[in-house]
Amino acid sequence: MSGGATNDIVMNTYKVDKLREAVKLAYEAGIDLGDPMILYNERYVEYLIADKLGHTKDEHTQGADAYNEKGLPVEYKSINLDSKGPVKYKCWQWHWNKPSKLEKLKQVDQIFCATRRGAEIDEIYELPVSVAVSLAEERILNESTTGVFDKSGFSFTIDKLLELGGRKVA
Repeated sequence: MSGGATNDIVMNTYKVDKLREAVKLAYEAGIDLGDPMILYNERYVEYLIADKLGHTKDEHTQGADAYNEKGLPVEYKSINLDSKGPVKYKCWQWHWNKPSKLEKLKQVDQIFCATRRGAEIDEIYELPVSVAVSLAEERILNESTTGVFDKSGFSFTIDKLLELGGRKVA
Protein backbone atom coordinates (compact mmCIF):
# COMPACT_ATOMS: atom_id res chain seq x y z
CA MET A 1 0.00 0.00 0.00
CA SER A 2 1.36 3.44 -0.87
CA GLY A 3 1.87 6.19 1.69
CA GLY A 4 -1.11 8.10 0.28
CA ALA A 5 -3.50 5.18 0.75
CA THR A 6 -2.41 4.73 4.38
CA ASN A 7 -3.00 8.43 5.06
CA ASP A 8 -6.46 8.20 3.45
CA ILE A 9 -7.38 5.28 5.72
CA VAL A 10 -6.14 7.12 8.81
CA MET A 11 -7.99 10.27 7.75
CA ASN A 12 -11.22 8.34 7.16
CA THR A 13 -10.91 6.57 10.52
CA TYR A 14 -10.40 9.94 12.19
CA LYS A 15 -13.50 11.35 10.45
CA VAL A 16 -15.57 8.32 11.39
CA ASP A 17 -14.44 8.71 15.01
CA LYS A 18 -15.50 12.39 14.90
CA LEU A 19 -18.84 11.38 13.43
CA ARG A 20 -19.31 8.73 16.12
CA GLU A 21 -18.62 11.33 18.82
CA ALA A 22 -21.05 13.81 17.25
CA VAL A 23 -23.78 11.17 17.02
CA LYS A 24 -23.11 10.15 20.62
CA LEU A 25 -23.44 13.78 21.76
CA ALA A 26 -26.68 14.19 19.78
CA TYR A 27 -28.07 10.96 21.23
CA GLU A 28 -27.16 12.05 24.76
CA ALA A 29 -28.82 15.43 24.14
CA GLY A 30 -31.94 13.54 23.06
CA ILE A 31 -31.88 11.52 26.27
CA ASP A 32 -31.51 14.75 28.27
CA LEU A 33 -34.47 16.23 26.37
CA GLY A 34 -36.55 13.11 27.05
CA ASP A 35 -36.38 12.03 23.41
CA PRO A 36 -34.27 8.90 22.83
CA MET A 37 -35.48 8.89 19.20
CA ILE A 38 -33.93 12.29 18.39
CA LEU A 39 -31.88 10.85 15.51
CA TYR A 40 -34.86 9.05 13.95
CA ASN A 41 -36.03 10.72 10.74
CA GLU A 42 -33.86 13.77 11.55
CA ARG A 43 -36.09 14.70 14.52
CA TYR A 44 -33.27 16.86 15.87
CA VAL A 45 -34.11 19.36 13.11
CA GLU A 46 -37.54 19.83 14.70
CA TYR A 47 -35.82 20.90 17.93
CA LEU A 48 -33.78 23.46 15.99
CA ILE A 49 -36.90 24.86 14.29
CA ALA A 50 -38.88 24.93 17.55
CA ASP A 51 -36.03 26.75 19.27
CA LYS A 52 -35.84 29.38 16.52
CA LEU A 53 -39.62 29.96 16.63
CA GLY A 54 -39.96 29.85 20.42
CA HIS A 55 -42.15 26.73 20.28
CA THR A 56 -42.22 23.73 22.61
CA LYS A 57 -41.06 20.52 20.93
CA ASP A 58 -43.23 17.43 21.37
CA GLU A 59 -40.96 14.47 22.19
CA HIS A 60 -43.41 11.85 20.86
CA THR A 61 -42.78 10.26 17.47
CA GLN A 62 -46.45 10.52 16.45
CA GLY A 63 -48.65 13.60 16.51
CA ALA A 64 -47.67 17.26 16.56
CA ASP A 65 -44.05 18.18 15.93
CA ALA A 66 -44.32 21.01 18.46
CA TYR A 67 -46.72 23.47 20.07
CA ASN A 68 -46.83 27.18 19.28
CA GLU A 69 -47.03 30.05 21.75
CA LYS A 70 -50.81 29.45 22.08
CA GLY A 71 -50.18 25.79 22.98
CA LEU A 72 -51.64 24.57 19.70
CA PRO A 73 -50.08 21.82 17.55
CA VAL A 74 -47.81 22.75 14.65
CA GLU A 75 -46.19 20.76 11.86
CA TYR A 76 -42.63 21.22 10.60
CA LYS A 77 -41.04 20.35 7.27
CA SER A 78 -37.42 20.97 6.36
CA ILE A 79 -35.09 20.75 3.40
CA ASN A 80 -31.32 20.67 3.51
CA LEU A 81 -29.93 23.24 1.08
CA ASP A 82 -26.61 21.40 1.06
CA SER A 83 -28.12 18.36 -0.65
CA LYS A 84 -27.54 17.91 -4.38
CA GLY A 85 -29.16 20.15 -6.96
CA PRO A 86 -30.01 23.83 -7.37
CA VAL A 87 -31.85 25.54 -4.50
CA LYS A 88 -34.74 26.58 -6.76
CA TYR A 89 -35.63 22.89 -7.30
CA LYS A 90 -35.43 21.81 -3.66
CA CYS A 91 -38.81 21.08 -2.14
CA TRP A 92 -40.65 20.03 0.97
CA GLN A 93 -42.29 16.61 0.66
CA TRP A 94 -45.82 15.86 1.88
CA HIS A 95 -47.28 12.40 2.30
CA TRP A 96 -50.65 13.39 3.67
CA ASN A 97 -52.76 11.81 0.98
CA LYS A 98 -54.62 9.29 3.13
CA PRO A 99 -57.87 10.09 4.98
CA SER A 100 -56.28 9.27 8.36
CA LYS A 101 -53.36 11.64 7.69
CA LEU A 102 -55.78 14.32 6.47
CA GLU A 103 -57.68 14.21 9.76
CA LYS A 104 -54.42 14.76 11.65
CA LEU A 105 -53.50 17.62 9.33
CA LYS A 106 -56.81 19.33 10.02
CA GLN A 107 -55.92 19.43 13.75
CA VAL A 108 -52.73 21.42 13.12
CA ASP A 109 -52.80 25.17 13.85
CA GLN A 110 -49.79 26.12 11.73
CA ILE A 111 -47.34 24.59 9.25
CA PHE A 112 -43.75 25.77 9.11
CA CYS A 113 -41.31 24.92 6.33
CA ALA A 114 -37.64 25.49 7.08
CA THR A 115 -34.55 25.57 4.94
CA ARG A 116 -31.30 24.56 6.54
CA ARG A 117 -27.64 24.02 5.91
CA GLY A 118 -26.67 21.05 8.03
CA ALA A 119 -27.57 21.91 11.61
CA GLU A 120 -28.20 25.62 10.95
CA ILE A 121 -31.75 26.77 10.25
CA ASP A 122 -31.56 29.25 7.37
CA GLU A 123 -35.11 30.45 6.73
CA ILE A 124 -38.59 29.52 7.95
CA TYR A 125 -41.80 29.95 6.00
CA GLU A 126 -45.38 29.47 7.12
CA LEU A 127 -47.77 27.66 4.80
CA PRO A 128 -51.50 28.16 5.41
CA VAL A 129 -52.98 24.92 6.74
CA SER A 130 -55.95 25.40 4.40
CA VAL A 131 -53.63 25.11 1.37
CA ALA A 132 -52.16 21.80 2.55
CA VAL A 133 -55.62 20.46 3.46
CA SER A 134 -57.00 21.44 0.06
CA LEU A 135 -54.14 19.72 -1.79
CA ALA A 136 -54.45 16.59 0.35
CA GLU A 137 -58.22 16.46 -0.22
CA GLU A 138 -57.64 16.86 -3.96
CA ARG A 139 -55.21 13.92 -3.96
CA ILE A 140 -57.56 11.74 -1.94
CA LEU A 141 -60.52 12.57 -4.22
CA ASN A 142 -58.41 11.83 -7.30
CA GLU A 143 -57.34 8.49 -5.84
CA SER A 144 -60.90 7.52 -4.93
CA THR A 145 -62.05 8.44 -8.44
CA THR A 146 -59.25 6.71 -10.34
CA GLY A 147 -58.58 3.87 -7.92
CA VAL A 148 -54.87 4.61 -8.19
CA PHE A 149 -53.08 5.37 -4.92
CA ASP A 150 -50.36 7.99 -5.38
CA LYS A 151 -47.94 7.35 -2.53
CA SER A 152 -45.75 10.25 -3.63
CA GLY A 153 -47.99 12.85 -2.02
CA PHE A 154 -47.14 16.37 -3.12
CA SER A 155 -44.31 18.84 -2.79
CA PHE A 156 -43.54 22.57 -2.69
CA THR A 157 -40.55 24.57 -3.80
CA ILE A 158 -39.97 27.88 -2.02
CA ASP A 159 -41.43 29.74 -5.00
CA LYS A 160 -44.53 27.50 -5.07
CA LEU A 161 -45.07 27.90 -1.33
CA LEU A 162 -44.96 31.70 -1.69
CA GLU A 163 -47.24 31.57 -4.76
CA LEU A 164 -49.84 29.60 -2.74
CA GLY A 165 -49.97 32.16 0.07
CA GLY A 166 -47.03 31.14 2.23
CA ARG A 167 -44.87 33.78 3.87
CA LYS A 168 -41.38 34.02 5.32
CA VAL A 169 -41.47 34.27 9.13
CA ALA A 170 -37.81 33.89 10.13
